[in-house]
Amino acid sequence: MVIWETERLDIKEIEISEAEEACELLSLFNSGENFDRDKVLAYIKVAYGFYGYGYWGVYLKTGELIGLAGFREGSSPLEIGYAISGEYRNKGYASEAVAALTEFAVEEFGWVIEEQDSEEGKKWAYDKLHEAEDCENVYYFDSKDRPLIYAKVRKDNVASERVLLKNGFKKSTTDQKIRSKVMKKGEIYEGTVKELHFPNKGIVIADGEKCMVKNVIPGQKVRFRVTRKRHDDAEGQLLDVIEKAENEAVIPNCPHYGVCGGCAFHTLSYEDQLKTKEKEVLDLLKDIKGYEYLGAFGSPDRFEYKNKMEFSFGDECLGGELSLGLHKKGSFYDVIPVPGCRIVHEDIRKILVAVLDECRAEGLTYYHKMKHVGLLRHLMVRRSVSTGEILLGLVTTSDPAFDPAKIMNVVLSLNLKGSIAGFLHIINDLPADTVQAERIDVLYGRDWFYEELLGLKFKVTPFSFFQTNSKGAEVLYGIVRSLIDDASEEEKNTVFDLYSGTGTIAQIVSPVCKKIIGVEIVPEAVEAARENVKLNGITNCEFIAGDVLKVLDEIETKPDFIILDPPRDGIHPKALPKLLSYGVQNMIYVSCKPTSLARDLPFFESAGYRVKKLAICDMFPWTTGVETVVLLNKNFSEAKDRLQIGIDAEEYYKAIG
Repeated sequence: MVIWETERLDIKEIEISEAEEACELLSLFNSGENFDRDKVLAYIKVAYGFYGYGYWGVYLKTGELIGLAGFREGSSPLEIGYAISGEYRNKGYASEAVAALTEFAVEEFGWVIEEQDSEEGKKWAYDKLHEAEDCENVYYFDSKDRPLIYAKVRKDNVASERVLLKNGFKKSTTDQKIRSKVMKKGEIYEGTVKELHFPNKGIVIADGEKCMVKNVIPGQKVRFRVTRKRHDDAEGQLLDVIEKAENEAVIPNCPHYGVCGGCAFHTLSYEDQLKTKEKEVLDLLKDIKGYEYLGAFGSPDRFEYKNKMEFSFGDECLGGELSLGLHKKGSFYDVIPVPGCRIVHEDIRKILVAVLDECRAEGLTYYHKMKHVGLLRHLMVRRSVSTGEILLGLVTTSDPAFDPAKIMNVVLSLNLKGSIAGFLHIINDLPADTVQAERIDVLYGRDWFYEELLGLKFKVTPFSFFQTNSKGAEVLYGIVRSLIDDASEEEKNTVFDLYSGTGTIAQIVSPVCKKIIGVEIVPEAVEAARENVKLNGITNCEFIAGDVLKVLDEIETKPDFIILDPPRDGIHPKALPKLLSYGVQNMIYVSCKPTSLARDLPFFESAGYRVKKLAICDMFPWTTGVETVVLLNKNFSEAKDRLQIGIDAEEYYKAIG
């Protein structure tokens, strides 16, 4: 079994038995996300081994967790080191995971646990190794290609010494000093933000070194603490803005800006934030050449544009009063009320305040995501921009004693500009901290409303996908419509609309197409799409419920044109070969996450496609989010052969993380 190489480690092959054995240990990581054995195997990113000497290591990437390097007890090293990324260091599940690993390793294998996650930690581990009774020599490995690793060798273990020296380790003495960098983890620095990388990752220059700091604006002078330092890479946490950038306003547009974790650019003019997003996307796609750039399109509504919000119940601080709102910036737990939020309609703000006041008055408790106790979880609110109708979903755990009628009546009594279309009680006892339903009770009205886009009506249900900026969606889908308008008549015979949601794109382009087949994984959204086409009198659209990956293998019809509007993570790697095998002349890729688009484009290029046109559309003013639309054109003479499409696609995505 060959494990992918990375930029930092020169990886050897590792026997499958060793990998499986490693996964038995790593399967203990069941906090924050439940892993089964197969899933853990799928996430193994790096492994290396010294065969015959009982030495192995594994780096595990779970999307938000940990890196590990392990040394089994036996003829070679006895220590295990672990590192938690700074962003997740203070979160309970990471600590629990390390505690579980530590307990198991000590009891089952007799391992000694040494933390090596900072310069001070490395020095501490280095000194501790020398204190061991049976340890005579300490070896270390520290180069640009590998992380700093220490290995303890017993006095009589000549074989282990040979293999360590052969693999680049150096013999150390007790007075040898650990190499240090100017910028050290845990220390505080001041620097100037030079540029932003998507999404809102600032590059700060301090003491001649670069550090990536989130939630900053180019031109600011900031104070930050280094949370991660590894070779030439450093990450930091923003502590304070010492000096604003020249183009920043003194007073932000929103009273919650800087505390709420929702928005990032409220001190900039709208024109400047649009330019900032445009530069982020174009920098990310800078290696793409020869396309026609259509420009960056702004949102028609810059405030009160968001038609859906998912508010969380919690407390503002540990043991504090019940709160309902958005997460505090940089916090996994703290929730702050946002009665002055500028991106939602005033009706939603009124509902937010009224529901919180009533829940406090009734003495209700929130659901504690770590202890898995409590009642209140989320408040989901959707509002139709065209009709003013509002759909509410109060999400709680299942408690027979709880009656949501009082909360509902308070909402129904509010003086709103719009009207309440439905009040839903959504039951969710699942451990994941996401808005989902095990049961939905309609306590008032109905569980849907209509929204209008470009003269068409769309039925919107609680969990169906629909763009959160209705007016911005008209701009976005107008771009898509203009691109398909330019296609030949033959290309418009059969169009695939993949990840079709409630069928918005399919219906908007239907007047110029002969037949459209939409594929969407959410059954509720597919049912809404089918109702929408009937409502709009459209007869050339067909919608299929299912995973794009599986449905493409079942459809016998071949497309002449493909429209892709995947979720944030982009196209499933196993679906790419099938998409490319159709060989259509043109595709449209609508991306809500430019980094996913940048990751997917090399595969299209390897199959002979090139970006012909590119447009940027700001659907999310004041936040870091942005939509990108590209028209991909197949040019057989320019087909590239640098990537093998097929089994390598999924491995490629694992390798680039």
